[in-house]
Amino acid sequence: MGISNGIEWLFGWLGVGQQPYESYELTESDVSAIEDAAAVYRNYGGVVVRTRPPRDSGGIDAAVSLLQTIHDVEVRLGFVNESDHHAHEIYSDGDRITFNWAAPTADAADRFDRQVRSSYDGVTVAEIDRAVPAIEAGEYAAGATFGLAREFWYPLQSPLTAAVDGEELTDPYADIVADAAGTDRGGGTGDDCRVLVQTVFEPARDAWSRGGPWGHDVSVTAYEHREPHQEQSLSGGVRTVEPTPREQAVGRLIGEQAGARGYYVTMRVVAVASDPETASQRVRRIATDYEAYTHPATEQGVVATPIPPANVPDLLEDVAGREHEFSATDRLTRLNPTKFLVTAPELAGLCHLPTDAINAPAVDWANMDAGPGVPPAATQMEDVATAGTAEESDDRFQPVSAADADVNVPLDADSGPNRASDGASTEEPGTDEDRSGERER
Repeated sequence: MGISNGIEWLFGWLGVGQQPYESYELTESDVSAIEDAAAVYRNYGGVVVRTRPPRDSGGIDAAVSLLQTIHDVEVRLGFVNESDHHAHEIYSDGDRITFNWAAPTADAADRFDRQVRSSYDGVTVAEIDRAVPAIEAGEYAAGATFGLAREFWYPLQSPLTAAVDGEELTDPYADIVADAAGTDRGGGTGDDCRVLVQTVFEPARDAWSRGGPWGHDVSVTAYEHREPHQEQSLSGGVRTVEPTPREQAVGRLIGEQAGARGYYVTMRVVAVASDPETASQRVRRIATDYEAYTHPATEQGVVATPIPPANVPDLLEDVAGREHEFSATDRLTRLNPTKFLVTAPELAGLCHLPTDAINAPAVDWANMDAGPGVPPAATQMEDVATAGTAEESDDRFQPVSAADADVNVPLDADSGPNRASDGASTEEPGTDEDRSGERER
């Protein structure tokens, strides 16, 4: 690396002289590394499934029960969290919006399959052979990561917080889906921009709300918001603090988290396009949408951090591998009070299947022939032949090599409702030719 290139890399890493969400031109080496990361994820047993929601799905409320049942906390030596992590992904290729989930093993995918059908009546679930958006050298990518705006014990919007100050729970997908598709109506633009919003989550030990080095005593914080208490003043004296009605309401919300299941979260967004400004603009808009998802009483929300162009390839590798790293020090509350840790109701706002209230025709709904809206384009982005078939597709998902095909063993066709049996498909009539890239679960 020459001196000038080294300085340029350093400035890029620091974000000096860069515009927020500036895009990066991908090289052949970048593409190869990203493909390798996707293959490693699949080789270690990772399974990616597509869920098609019914238009009248349970939305955020149904996701609360789903998230609490798809996996449990696994602890070694009494305190080391070794729980697997799952991922929820919103994907757009400019024509269609899909909602994918990634599970670390076939057993975990089987469990998710059962639970999502239980939580969302009428949903269809199919394993897909392609795991990440297709990318080519010479294309441009931009990205961002997300974190909490303030200490994690202040709740995000959720079914739990909806009643405070008369605020109604809003679904952030209404704007996010529209901007991912590149149109105000969420109907799809037909351009080549691929957008992926990925939320990786892992269950936390129940110590997170009980105090000590691994958690925070939410009961104490709740009391300080609800009841008059004394605080040290700047002049060295002691003053009595009288909470306002809003602070008391926030205190009650904080207290209700005691004993609730918590989740560590890694959240990111990437966009890939042939035009650098298109990729940058999509990421910028989606970041703004998420930042608007802030509760007015708790003032808790998510904050986007633009990724410097030089670091975008690393971000894409993390996306392809569904990476999620929380070190032991990351989990120490006193060192990292704004770590991305939320309860199930809060996580449900970020990871759920939508209802047609979001008014986005590009969403890949189950039973697309029913209800209002314009169905997505007939050409499907990851509808390709299963691994080992030579047929090419114009979809926008990167294929997994034929050597990896045996990693994803379809689940037992005889178990669970809505699941194919003896080769029969549960998809609506007239769409079989568009489903060759999926294996119905």
